[in-house]
Amino acid sequence: MGSVKLTNEIKAKHFEKLVDYNALLRENPVLRTLFIEVTQVCNNSCLHCGSRCSVLSSRSKLDGKLTDFEIIECLVDLKSDLEKRGLPLPFITITGGEPTTRHNLAKLMKVIHKMGYKWGMTTNANLMSKEKAQEFKDAGLCSVSVSIDGMENTHNWFRQSENAWEKAVIGVSNLVEVGIPYVMVTTVVHKRNIGELDEIKSLVKSLKADMWRVI
Repeated sequence: MGSVKLTNEIKAKHFEKLVDYNALLRENPVLRTLFIEVTQVCNNSCLHCGSRCSVLSSRSKLDGKLTDFEIIECLVDLKSDLEKRGLPLPFITITGGEPTTRHNLAKLMKVIHKMGYKWGMTTNANLMSKEKAQEFKDAGLCSVSVSIDGMENTHNWFRQSENAWEKAVIGVSNLVEVGIPYVMVTTVVHKRNIGELDEIKSLVKSLKADMWRVI
């Protein structure tokens, strides 16, 4: 009973610290992560996606993405403002749509990285060749999350894209091989893949990913 009481006291102290921290953030908010949606175009048509990526992919004129100059201009202004207030730069997370469908993304991110921003990316990795993975590493990519939502048939069904699973597995392998510092595999659990979690775990371990995130 003594150990249970001690555990509860420790939990209570943690929650008190969390409450104090949240109150501090409300008074002095800190921008820790900045998400940039570099495109709304995607090469998959995932069943759980709430965006219009599949429509925009076939009608690219509707993409409406920010230009490289607009993104850089925004981040220059942000850096200037934060430096004036003595605050650190946020971590940049690149999302989409599918980020790798954007032309010359690595070139853009290399400029942003040279400005002092650390960055990561969420991707389906279907276009992640070894050459592209190396380009992103050279541009400062320090973390990446790749979606694998089941074994082959389940993943392809969920992503509504033929060979999406094979491409994702190869993509993760390429990212690990070129030495991206942190490679994470993310799995969205649903009724069709819940019986495959042990197999997915074994796959993630065989790919030597740094982390498996189950949501």
